[in-house]
Amino acid sequence: MPRSVPPPAWVLTRRRAIGDRIRAAREAAPQPGGGMATGGELTDQTGGVPGGEGTGG
Repeated sequence: MPRSVPPPAWVLTRRRAIGDRIRAAREAAPQPGGGMATGGELTDQTGGVPGGEGTGG
C-alpha cells in the first residue's frame, strides 16, 4: 500500500548507496558464459532448430 508521506531524505540516500554497492559488486563479479546474452538465436537443449521446425527427414 502506498505511503501518504514520502520517506525522509536519509532513507532515499541510504537506498541509493545500497543500490550503488550492489551495482558495483555485480559489475566486478565474473560473468558466467562470457557476460550478457547478445541477442543471438537460441536453440533448445536437444539441439533443435529455433521455432520447432526440426531438421526434416
